Amino acid sequence: MKQESMTGFYYIGSQPAHMAKLVSIYKRGFASDNMQQAITELTREKHSLPEVICCEARFGLAAITRFAGFLANHPTLSRVPFILD
Repeated sequence: MKQESMTGFYYIGSQPAHMAKLVSIYKRGFASDNMQQAITELTREKHSLPEVICCEARFGLAAITRFAGFLANHPTLSRVPFILD
């Protein structure tokens, strides 16, 4: 598998202030409004590996647990820190 270059953050949520803070830290990144869209984008062949994945806690424990399980079982994304906001 080809090693992807790291490019900032991936944010799952809809809070503009949170995204602005991440942009000020990482300079660039990507965002999705929901976890299914995030999975689709993160697993696209041409998507770069983010340095960190941040997620709003508003999605609820069950959805976050499923998403964290997806990340943990993915061969590449399992190495990316996952942070709840």
